Amino acid sequence: MRKVINNIALCFLLLSAEPISATHSRVFNTEVDSALNTLLLSPHDVPKNIPKSDTVFVNIKRISFAQVGRLSQNVPINEQGAVLTQDLSHSGAFFKQYGISGSATISKRGADATQTQVLWNGLPINHPMLGMTDFNNFSTFGLSELTFIDGGNSSMYGSGSVGGTVLMNHDADFNKGKIINAAIALGSFSNNQLAGTIGYSGKKAVIQFSQSAVKHQNVFTYFDRTFEQTRKAGNSEFSQFISRVLANAQLSKHSQTKLVLESANMNRGLGMLTGSFNTLGNQKDQSIRGVLEHKYQKGKFAWIQKFGGSQDQIVFTQSGIKDSSQAQLRFAMTELYFTVNSKTQILTGIDFQQQRGNTQYYQQTQIRNLPAQFISLRQKRNKTQWLASARWEWNERMPSAGLGQETKIGKNCLLKSDLHTSFRRATLNDLYWAQPGTASLNNETGWEAEAGLVKWNAHLKWEMTAFYRELLNPIIWMPAGGLWSARNYYFGRYYGLQNKLKFQYTHFFGHLSADWVRTRVKSHESSDLLQQIFIPDLMANIQTGFIWKNWKISTELSHTGNRFIQTDNGEVMKSYRLWGAQLQYTYKHKYAFSLNAQNLLNTVYENMPGRHMPGRSIQIQMNIKL
Repeated sequence: MRKVINNIALCFLLLSAEPISATHSRVFNTEVDSALNTLLLSPHDVPKNIPKSDTVFVNIKRISFAQVGRLSQNVPINEQGAVLTQDLSHSGAFFKQYGISGSATISKRGADATQTQVLWNGLPINHPMLGMTDFNNFSTFGLSELTFIDGGNSSMYGSGSVGGTVLMNHDADFNKGKIINAAIALGSFSNNQLAGTIGYSGKKAVIQFSQSAVKHQNVFTYFDRTFEQTRKAGNSEFSQFISRVLANAQLSKHSQTKLVLESANMNRGLGMLTGSFNTLGNQKDQSIRGVLEHKYQKGKFAWIQKFGGSQDQIVFTQSGIKDSSQAQLRFAMTELYFTVNSKTQILTGIDFQQQRGNTQYYQQTQIRNLPAQFISLRQKRNKTQWLASARWEWNERMPSAGLGQETKIGKNCLLKSDLHTSFRRATLNDLYWAQPGTASLNNETGWEAEAGLVKWNAHLKWEMTAFYRELLNPIIWMPAGGLWSARNYYFGRYYGLQNKLKFQYTHFFGHLSADWVRTRVKSHESSDLLQQIFIPDLMANIQTGFIWKNWKISTELSHTGNRFIQTDNGEVMKSYRLWGAQLQYTYKHKYAFSLNAQNLLNTVYENMPGRHMPGRSIQIQMNIKL
């Protein structure tokens, strides 16, 4: 199957060797898009005075192609300046929390953190050395869009898009006048958050300055089962400071430019393991990222260019020993959109990355250049919307391709399906970390099929998706002679069922997500298939609530399933459930006051082995928008 799809991809790319004009001059007009986009819109979300839309520019994005036939979620954003994990966990994603103050890495559809691509305003920000993203390094404050697309999307976004793709975006509308936003939160364990934005939005230009600060002392107690006593959490302080500049300018009738610059600084203690009084050290993370975007649109043609980069420095100290690493990413992209007619659109373009990494565990600074070419065709025939996409990675000579469709059945039903290949290149650490010879690692390659059904009416939307994925050469870190190094496993098989349900009736609303996953890998051709470690068999989240006038009350129950913690499947971490609640009051649509409670039942649990987590906590929040 994989060879057939790869051959299709090569043919598709050869046919597109000559430059193809491509654009997206207006929103792709389908009854399905309209129905789904307006579904379950709360009366509180509808502005009383809707401004006239800008008829010159439309929101042109690669994501409108990438979502066809896929399970895709627009994740509600917490505006109090919370870290990103709190919002994405509601979408069914599992986060490996290395303690309350440690790193938080994502897993979706049984995939590892390195198999989930993360894009910040179009910039791929998975760490070039680690291949993953620490979601505690980002804040939701000032974020315009947060989208999660389940499953592989290598033909659209390249390496690492195997289990899913996370897209974060910052936007600013014109002609809004002064911009003043602020948020403050005070909570248990001496945990506080503060954020603010100031700016001005004129007819042709927008400028915003944002700052957010998270300071968590994490002064809580926990029960140590090894010593059978209650202990105080130590070395668990966490601070995060993020500064951002967002500028947007309409240069002419057909031209628009956007600039986003952001710096993030984190200091954290890495805690102590359960059953030990030794601290795990401290870590300082410094990140700088930025993107300059230019759009040109005229008639049926549009051209988008992006230039950006990021720099990440990590300094780790423990018992007087200091270790540091530095990674850089430089990125350039050009996209061409062309609307052939009301039913057909074409997207083509080129992505380029330069990755740099350096640490004392490398023999020298490692640099690699990664160009890629892609093309996508989107077409509507009767009640079916089709998408065909292909991509060629020049460095690895690696093709990937995908074919998706969405068919409307009747007035309130949609049938979706997708077949695609996926690809992940080895990270710099996989190849060069202290161990000679690992540079011979093979890239991960595989294929995935998914099918879904969506039904809706005036009050309810239900979506069910089944998926199956096979992966060759999954890269796993294993101990060898007292040291750890990356090795290729032989094979991986991943399958599961995902359910999403939303409802709203008069003043009542609710949301349910449940992801059942099986992830089995084998180290050698003759070995047994065993469940991959640290992957929950079930992730579920239920939220219900009531809205009355300016009041909103809701409650939430989350479930994290069993996880194997040994490669031979000899030991299991038991499942746990957490219950929370929220009360919110909004005054004149400008001021919001809320009371949040987490882990109401004071459940004793560990997200990862030996990493204790806090009990019951309360937080008071206030938001201001002027």
